[in-house]
Amino acid sequence: MFRFAGGVALRHRVSSNPRNNACLDPLRLRIHDRRLDGVLDLVKRRVPSGRHAGAPNRPESIHLVTPAGKLRDLAEPSFSAVQEGLAWSPDSRRIAYSGHSGDGNLALWVMNRDGSDRRQLTFPTLVEPRGSGGDHIGAWSPDGARLLYSSYDNGGFELWVINADGSGAYRLTDWAGGDSAGTWLRSGEIVFAHFTGDEPLPKWYIVPPDGTGLRSLPWFSGAGDPLDWVQPR
Repeated sequence: MFRFAGGVALRHRVSSNPRNNACLDPLRLRIHDRRLDGVLDLVKRRVPSGRHAGAPNRPESIHLVTPAGKLRDLAEPSFSAVQEGLAWSPDSRRIAYSGHSGDGNLALWVMNRDGSDRRQLTFPTLVEPRGSGGDHIGAWSPDGARLLYSSYDNGGFELWVINADGSGAYRLTDWAGGDSAGTWLRSGEIVFAHFTGDEPLPKWYIVPPDGTGLRSLPWFSGAGDPLDWVQPR
């Protein structure tokens, strides 16, 4: 789901006019009109079960919000690291996110949905200026076994895949520009945005998790940051 106004994508704000919101099908040229339900915004990510929403409470920690409005801070009292971004596992039991201990060097972490069993999966090299590199969470694989993320390397971000236990990390893309992890479709394919130079909006691509058969998605042209990825069951 993206934000549009008169056929132009709105990159940095949510439109209050439901006519400006549309769904694009990544597998074929199709645009679906959809109304926002008043719950989704730029920082919330809906859990697959629909019972909770995870919201990064910038700039420090992730909070769990129930539909009834009950709020719970998932950071441990002694945990001073910054948590940014999140992705719910398909079974709604775990949360993957990017975090750092104050040095701006974002790494990949996973934890249970109650904040327990927190584990660091990646250990990126710190780059300067601080906060400009690191690893950024994208999505879980449909079976919950792997994670998709963007990692900084040699002046740009590339796509990586890692097992949910932190093993078996491998690079998925390797080309000039920067890749932003989008979503992992139930079909098994990965959708991502590719930025080049100073272009304000990316080009969109789809690729299997083995890196073969990369295809362009020209019907995503003009689309910026997605509000959410809606996958029919």
